[in-house]
Amino acid sequence: MILSVGLVWGFVLGAQGELTLEQCAELAGRYHPRLTAAAHHVRVSEARVGQARSGSLPMVDVTVSYARATSNFTGAPGSLPESFLTNPAYAPIGSNTSFNSWGGAMTARHTLFDFGRTGGAIQAEQRSVEASEASRRLVKSELAYELTRAYYQCLQAQHVVGVREDSVRQMAQHLARAKTKFAAGDRPKTDVTKAEVDLANAKLALIQSQSDIKVAWLGLQQAIGFPSEPLPDRVAERVEPVVNITMGTEAAVSQALAQRPELALIQLQIAGAQYREIVAESGFYPTLGALAQYDWRGREFPLTHNWFIGMSLTVPVFSGFLTTFHVDETRAATEALRAQSQTVTQAIRVEVEQAITQLQTMAEQVKAAEVVVRHAVDHLELTQSRYDAGAGSLVDLTDAQVALNAAEVQRIRAQTEYAVAKARWERALGSLTL
Repeated sequence: MILSVGLVWGFVLGAQGELTLEQCAELAGRYHPRLTAAAHHVRVSEARVGQARSGSLPMVDVTVSYARATSNFTGAPGSLPESFLTNPAYAPIGSNTSFNSWGGAMTARHTLFDFGRTGGAIQAEQRSVEASEASRRLVKSELAYELTRAYYQCLQAQHVVGVREDSVRQMAQHLARAKTKFAAGDRPKTDVTKAEVDLANAKLALIQSQSDIKVAWLGLQQAIGFPSEPLPDRVAERVEPVVNITMGTEAAVSQALAQRPELALIQLQIAGAQYREIVAESGFYPTLGALAQYDWRGREFPLTHNWFIGMSLTVPVFSGFLTTFHVDETRAATEALRAQSQTVTQAIRVEVEQAITQLQTMAEQVKAAEVVVRHAVDHLELTQSRYDAGAGSLVDLTDAQVALNAAEVQRIRAQTEYAVAKARWERALGSLTL
């Protein structure tokens, strides 16, 4: 089951009509905050890739400065010759005479080689982007299941209300028959009293079912994301046909392991952690860089210019074992993710096997519920005929009607549980999405 997020033509929100499951999926795709958050997490990861790539590009800075300052000198033995300190071209010691100081510089830096530090960081962040995409697919799968379950719970509540309304009508007819037969002297007063009690109980059950449908609608709106647009007041009829599962357990597990976003997510996290190990280990090795600068300095224009270009080699000697512990941290994080991957794999296998079992059980329950309803209908018709002929009691008729109502409710619930079980099966395989 794939719930298309594409536009559903002919759907006019607010109009009197019925809301389909496809329309719910389209609304959830536009309004649910979890999808919005997942999309922003992808953008965050993409931005971090750009940040990591900046380390492989030159850095250029331009600095411009101006200051008004004195230029007094403090001579120390051997620092400056006496003739320099007494030169009249310079301010005497202790003078408040100030001068302009202009300056400007353009500096360029570029890392030539860093033993995989920059490249590893880029690869790690790219894996983070892919992991964010997998996380978004996981959110879509979870929302699709929650939406399907909420939709069928609404549909179940609608059907139960219909059954309860029909029960009220049937009990009202029983009361009318009992009053007629009592007036004719064919039945005792107790039949009328019992029919009145049965009608009151049917009305109570209807009130409860009407409350249940309001709760179910709140659940559906939450699964959609509480859209700001008005919704139709009913969900459309939808029956999931009972199908036989022909896929074997091992084939189903293999498909799930290939398609489930949870496993893809953890595998991408492991790949990212391995690149972070490379980044951490690069701290043991030197970094080779290039540096160039062109600057202007002076008191008055035109300023004096200078430039230089060169290379630098930074060799780490001792950092208080910081790099060693950083490497230990990244390796332990990778191993923890590998263990988590095994946990996820085992959980997927268990979920697939449970989903198969539950789906098969629900399919049998739907078939059994259909049989029970047919028998309940036949029993009610027979009991109705006997009561009309005066051979049966109102108690028997009421019991038959109550049994039919209970059978219909059980069939509705079995169909709902089967539809939810089918959605769970598809989610377990990794094929359910918005």
